[in-house]
This record gives sequence, C-alpha cells and structure tokens, in this order.
Amino acid sequence: PLLVNLSYYITTICTSTDSGYTQDVAWKMDNGIPEDFTKTVIGHFWLKNNLLYNVNKEFDIASGFEINYDKTVDRSATDPKAIPHFHYYSLFVEGDYKSDLGSITLGARYDNHNLFGGNLAPRIAITKVMDKLHYKLLYSHSFRSPMAFNVAFNPDIKPEKTTVLEAEVGYQIHKNMNITVNVFDNKTKDTIVYDLLPITNQETYFNANKTGTRGIEAEWRFKDDWGNISLSHSYYRSGIGTARNQQVVNFQENTEEALLHLGFPAHKSVFSFNFKLAPHFNLNSSIVYQSARYGYDGVDENGLALLKKYNSSPLVNTFLRYQPPEFKGLELGFGIFDLFNSKPRFIQPYSSSHSPLPTASREFIFKLGYQF
Repeated sequence: PLLVNLSYYITTICTSTDSGYTQDVAWKMDNGIPEDFTKTVIGHFWLKNNLLYNVNKEFDIASGFEINYDKTVDRSATDPKAIPHFHYYSLFVEGDYKSDLGSITLGARYDNHNLFGGNLAPRIAITKVMDKLHYKLLYSHSFRSPMAFNVAFNPDIKPEKTTVLEAEVGYQIHKNMNITVNVFDNKTKDTIVYDLLPITNQETYFNANKTGTRGIEAEWRFKDDWGNISLSHSYYRSGIGTARNQQVVNFQENTEEALLHLGFPAHKSVFSFNFKLAPHFNLNSSIVYQSARYGYDGVDENGLALLKKYNSSPLVNTFLRYQPPEFKGLELGFGIFDLFNSKPRFIQPYSSSHSPLPTASREFIFKLGYQF
C-alpha cells in the first residue's frame, strides 16, 4: 500500500490530509481443480481532508471531505462476474457548542455515489455532566451503500438507511463506583440481506423492508487501587420487524418467535475483573453468558428448515500478565480462552438450512512482548 499524510496546525485551526492506495485479495479459493479457482482483487484509492476550527472556548467546528475510488476484479477461472467500479465523495460538517444544557453537537454528512446517488445523514447529540450525574441524548441517520458483490449478484440492490435513537444516564454512587443505563432504538430501511435461492441454489442479496432492534443495557463498575470489577446486562428485542430470511419461524408448527432474530440472544450478561495480585502481576478475567439462541439445523422430509433452540454455557476467559521491573518494557503473559471448553457455535443469522458452524476448543495463549 501507498500512504501519504500531511498535517498543519496553528493556534485555532488544525487541518490534515490523508491519501493512499491499497490492493487486497478479498477472496481466494484454490482446491487444486483449475476450473474451481476463484479470486477477487480490490483496489482502493482515497483522499481525505479534515479541518478543525476552534471559534472560541464554547464553540468548535469540524469539517472535511473524502474522495474514494474502488475497482473490483473477479479473476475466477469459471464465469467471472462483471463488477462495476465505484467512485463517490463525501462532505461533512459538525459543530460542538458548550451551553448550560450541556454539550450540543449538530452535524450532517452528504454522500454522493456514482451508482446510488446522494444521501444526507444528519446527527444531533446532547451530553451533560452535573456533579455525580451525567446524561446523553442522541439522534442520527446513517447510510450504507451496497458493496461490489452485492451489486454483482443483484444489480437492482439499493442502499440501506438507519435511524438511531439513544438515551443514557449515569450516576457516580461514590468515588469508586458508578452505574450507567442506556436505552436505544435502531431502525433500518432496505436492509441488505444475503439469501440462497432454494430452487436454483444461487446466492443473492436483496433489500428487506424494515428491520430494527431496541433494548436496554445497564452496567455497574467498581474501581480501586487493587483493580476493577464490572457487571453488565443487556436485553435486546426485534424492533419493527425482521427480514423474511432472518425470522425465527418453526415451519413444521407454523409458529414464530416474533421478538428475536436468528442467531442472536435476547439477554447477555458480562462479568469482568482486573486484579493486581502483586506488584507487576495482573489477572484479567471475564465471564460471558447469553440466553438461548435459535437457528436452523438441516431440513425435514418436505425440504423445510428445522428450527432448533441452542442453550448457552458460560464463556470464561482469563489472562495473567507479568511486567518484570528489571526489564522495563518487557511483558510476559499466559491465558486461557474458553476455560471450560463450552465451544459456542456460530449460528447462521439467516435461513440457509445450514447447520451452525463449530468453533475452536479451549485455547491456550502464551505472550512475550517488548515495548521500545
């Protein structure tokens, strides 16, 4: 890759320019059979500029632009796909004003794509810290263009657009302890979804109608000289619907778990800690538990996907780190990933009738590092 970065600073203005070119092999399969060989190469050029202007103590403005060009080439031996080249530019501006209500951020981003036209994405946020209490309110839009192979498989594919609403409040119970609660509502229109056509067995992408997730997350955290402890819990549910091939449907009984997405739990809890066992010795551990997930495991005699409920076991990870004082910058570590060998599965988040993919078993990690 070729990379260039230029920056310039004065008292109230900071500007930087970044440019470069990369070429990557995005996908390659070679099983020794010449006609099965597949390879996809992506070349990406970009030019970016950011400008930050400090108007006064209360007001800052950030702005900039981006120019991108993507060239994707399918070098498969059999039936290579004609993939259009992408070129697009973006303009953005954001202002941050410190008022009695809190820090108010107002911004917008405009994207213009050679295939998908223009899109304007506004954003507004308010944050405030009042002694031991803080809060955050956020409303934003975002825009995601289809990727090269989305277009190659479906020339009529459209961009997806997302709206996010979020509110957070936190309180410092005392100097070492705080609690935070966050609620959110995410809605996506024209969601880009992968699918496998059942009759032709051909891969494709399509735009779902509307989908979304809403939920609540809470975290308790304690920090002291000996280390820190945190406990969090999250609850998620389907917001305004689910793409047709992501619905949790029991085709044999004609029933549906309407509040869930395939492959994702409704509840997730995380307990983590970092203990200073002795000078220069640290122990980091985490325990992750999530509620049952649903996925498909093969088909029945009529060719209908079989829904299966997958219960979860706690995923426990631990890592011991030692930094010897005699060798400043040296770090030694030993850890275990998936301590109890629970082997959580990768459940397909769409209806492909494919069984969940296995994961690696318990993993031992040895680390030796030096920081200059």
